[in-house]
Amino acid sequence: MPIPKVPMSAAERSLKGRRAIALRYGRTEEAERLGAELTLERANTLETEAKRLRREVEALTGPAA
Repeated sequence: MPIPKVPMSAAERSLKGRRAIALRYGRTEEAERLGAELTLERANTLETEAKRLRREVEALTGPAA
């Protein structure tokens, strides 16, 4: 069963664009910081999606033991 792709959040899209601009203009320190923020935001998005899926499964199967 393939793993579904989780869409990028608005915050992730914004950070990704700002990081790309920083890289384009040679601002490597800013790009590095934005890359770290992007990683944290992606983790937050995935955690939120996991919680949503757990709730969905519990609604279908009942609470986990």
